[in-house]
Amino acid sequence: MYVCVCKQITDKQIIDALENGAQNVIELQEQLGVATDCGSCIDCINELVCEYSEHSIPIENIKIINSANSKSNQRFW
Repeated sequence: MYVCVCKQITDKQIIDALENGAQNVIELQEQLGVATDCGSCIDCINELVCEYSEHSIPIENIKIINSANSKSNQRFW
């Protein structure tokens, strides 16, 4: 199922990234680009992170950015 419609990222892709070392939403933002446009997927992504990772970051500490305006060295937190 699509989780991030803006980037066309599925739950399987997110779970694969978590199983391959991504540890939190910020790392998923960097690796897959999820939750960097409209941000409506952030709750679902956070649920997957909590389920598959021991290192989740509280959702209130995560900033949604528009990737079109981001710089390559800009951090998401």
